[in-house]
Order: sequence, then structure tokens, then C-alpha cells
Amino acid sequence: MQAFKLVRKNTNKYSSIVGNLIGEGADGDVYSIKNNLDKVIKFSVYYICRNEDLKKIIYDRLDNFSLVQKNSNLFAKLYEYNYIGSGFRDTVNGSQEYLLFSCVMEKCSKITEDESKVFHSILSHEDNNLNKNYSIDKIKKMLKGLSFGLEFSEEKIICFVKKIKESTIKHTDIHPRNIMKDAFDNFKFIDFDRITK
Repeated sequence: MQAFKLVRKNTNKYSSIVGNLIGEGADGDVYSIKNNLDKVIKFSVYYICRNEDLKKIIYDRLDNFSLVQKNSNLFAKLYEYNYIGSGFRDTVNGSQEYLLFSCVMEKCSKITEDESKVFHSILSHEDNNLNKNYSIDKIKKMLKGLSFGLEFSEEKIICFVKKIKESTIKHTDIHPRNIMKDAFDNFKFIDFDRITK
């Protein structure tokens, strides 16, 4: 489901600036911004489970966005973020409440297929929920082996991994689709919805 469809049920505030859909995932979707080649806007939806404290969820989400904004060396630059509002959807178990958020961030470029394979090997959580917490030395050895068949910058990858390890912010959904490159070819996380302190 596209989060922007839910946003439009809540407000018309964004209709004049939203361009084409350029990406979507489990938590939301990303659109170009009309007349702006350097930024994109993401709309995300959070579905409420029973007994969750809505005020706490909103506070925690906005607090996480604030942390991301201060860590643009690891995450795409975050220019603006907002809580949009809430609504309800029908499910097989009855009505379910959801919360909507938006963030305007720098437009990044896709990583190459080879870079995607490297990140899948050294970082991705997708392998049976395996949290790969390899040492830098182990990653360097892995990269040496991967370099025989794949093209990538070992220096940029090691730099990104070191930033992840040094950060107090933990990304709980690491996989290649959540990694892109900025204008200087530095790797950045683009998904801010699943992070913890």
C-alpha cells in the first residue's frame, strides 16, 4: 500500500510538491519533489499494535528523525521531518489505527549491482535474520576475496562500516536496498523508519 494514498486522505498539504513515485518499501514510499532535483520526500506509515502508547510512538519517531538529522555522515541528509496525523484501515481482524510521517531528504543514487552483492555478504540482516557483526579485519579479508569477481571501492565500504560500528544509532533493517550513495559516492542509509538508540 502506498503511504501517500493514506496521506491524501488526511491532508492536501503535499499535493502541490509531490512528483513521481521513485521507490517504495514495507514502511512507505519515496517521491521526487517538483522543481527540486536535489531532494526527495518520503511518506511512511506505522501500524499500531494493541496496547501501544501512541504519544510515545510519535515522540520516539520524531526523536529518531532528530538523531538522523545530526548524523548525516551515516544517513542521507534529512532536511525536514513531520508527524502528519493518524487514521484507520480495515483489516481481517477489524479496524487498525496507523500514524503517518514525512521526511524531506537528500536525493541519493543507487548502488551498483556489485556493491549490492558486497553489502549483502558483509552486512545484510536478510539471511535468516542473521545479524552480521564481523570485525573490520574479517570484512577486509572478505572484501579481498570478493574483489576477484566484483568491482567496488574497498576504502569507501570500510569507511561506511566503521561509521556503522561507531554510531550510537543502530539500524535494525540493514540490507542493500536501504543503502545508496551521495553526490560524493559515500554510502548512506536512506531508511530512517527502523532505527534504535
